[in-house]
Amino acid sequence: MRRLFAIALSVLALGALPAQAVERQRQHVVTIGTGPMRGSYYPTARAICRVVNRELRGENIRCSAEPTYGSVYNLQMMQTGDLDFALVQADVQHQALNGVGEWAQRPFVTLRSVFPVYEERVALVAAPGSGIGGVADLRGRRLYAGVAGSGTRATWDAIAGVASWQGDERVRLVEAGDIAAALCGGRLDAALTVGFHPVSAVRRQLDGCSTQLVPIAGALRDRVVERHPYFRATDIAAAAYGTAAAVPTIGMRTDFVTSTATDPRIVAAFLRAVLSNRAELREIMPAFAAWNPGAGTDMIAPLHPAAQQGAR
Repeated sequence: MRRLFAIALSVLALGALPAQAVERQRQHVVTIGTGPMRGSYYPTARAICRVVNRELRGENIRCSAEPTYGSVYNLQMMQTGDLDFALVQADVQHQALNGVGEWAQRPFVTLRSVFPVYEERVALVAAPGSGIGGVADLRGRRLYAGVAGSGTRATWDAIAGVASWQGDERVRLVEAGDIAAALCGGRLDAALTVGFHPVSAVRRQLDGCSTQLVPIAGALRDRVVERHPYFRATDIAAAAYGTAAAVPTIGMRTDFVTSTATDPRIVAAFLRAVLSNRAELREIMPAFAAWNPGAGTDMIAPLHPAAQQGAR
């Protein structure tokens, strides 16, 4: 009886709602896992949602960009069915598919690619007077390397694993709310950021005081790329932050991914909406300038069947 009474109340409540509100309740909300709002993933996903919501307005599908901790968290939530799509770095995808790190007990074998988005690069910023001229100088120092669950932290773990620091040589990972202030105030020796450059957070770090971009190069970079083939040797262009020359570093790709649990019709509809609005997306987000969604042959995760058909 109580259940029937509750249902009756729900029906009456729906009847009292405006038609527009009832329509919103009928919509299928499709979520995209991004990253912190100050990073590049969140505005990228919002740009995607903007064109998707316009194109799919008549299909009762609403795209929602969800701020998260980053790539690792995104795949964890997608694996449990709490996210439909996500922006995820190539190194984190590789770990999830192959049961490494966070996925040692439960590989994400149903992970699938939809389209590539852009290449990200690692930026290492050293504090004034720190004497840090390369990764080797980070021994025993205080470093911000993203929050737990972020792709930045996963990338740092890969670099640190190759460096093989032991005991007191190990880098001390420090949390910081205002990274630029911590670098300038002597509470941090360096900060690591992974993103599509220029990144506003890195620009703030470089503008705050006499900080500097530190190259990631030489034998250590070679070993990182050799051990982890999803990384590649690359540079941060001089124009990104007005440096005298390009800064050597490590890069990897970020892809728009989903799982086999996602309705193939939704995957196809998202890809169709994005492909139809490439020019607009390039204008909204500089990261899309070199974007080629059809170049999915070397994706880390297998291409979703619906995406494979839609890209033809």
